[in-house]
Amino acid sequence: MSSWIIRRNVAPKKKKSIVNYYDMSISPDIGSLYLNYLSAYIYSQKMGESCIVWDSTSVLEKTLRQPIQVKFLKEIPEESSAISMDAFKQVIAPLKFKELQKFAADIIFYDAGFNRAVIDRIQKAGIKNMFDIGIHLVKDIAGPNLVEHKMYSDILKEYQKKTKLPGLSIYVMADNYNLITQFQTYCDPSWKITSLSKINPLTADDAFIQQMADIQIMNALPALALDFSRSADRLIYLMQRYNGGLTFFKEVKDTQWNLI
Repeated sequence: MSSWIIRRNVAPKKKKSIVNYYDMSISPDIGSLYLNYLSAYIYSQKMGESCIVWDSTSVLEKTLRQPIQVKFLKEIPEESSAISMDAFKQVIAPLKFKELQKFAADIIFYDAGFNRAVIDRIQKAGIKNMFDIGIHLVKDIAGPNLVEHKMYSDILKEYQKKTKLPGLSIYVMADNYNLITQFQTYCDPSWKITSLSKINPLTADDAFIQQMADIQIMNALPALALDFSRSADRLIYLMQRYNGGLTFFKEVKDTQWNLI
């Protein structure tokens, strides 16, 4: 009898509460990771819900300051469900670009230690001066993308004609330095090209810091030519911070900017 009483009074095991969370592990690349995170944050704010995030890479936690409105899961609860990215579209689509920029300024804010690492990479490369314009070259699996190189060259010539500059100081964000040497055959002799891709990253972490340093440099330029089919280019455009706004911009494929 007494043993039955003891068993009867044992508190039942508490079930873990169901958690609706945002799954960042579905992001295919770094640019998409930050844009998806911003989308989740905006959606949660508009819906008046907590922004609970699962990021298996831990990149967001390690690189950004975390606002009190965001909680990162250490593991996925047994009873939980990921909120579909498709759910964001109806809420985010009506928002003006300036509104999205304000949200981005609140949440995509580098942690001090990571920001220092990015700045150190730029300084160690000897990059001190401002550039006239920035472009982004991406490697093609099939080989050199000569059509793209010619297209960017034409845009740079258009910009030089418009500004009447005797020469251009161009920053090129590139997947590797071979792209720079291939592109130089399309360049005017008056152009000076600078790129961090001349430095070969030794580790994956090193490559990540270099990519973020690329983006930081591009964010600060007065003129850009970008391809909005690429997540990194959309992130650069969203986060651009040249005083007074861009003086020249060209979307190379006439693609409309989008967050997700």
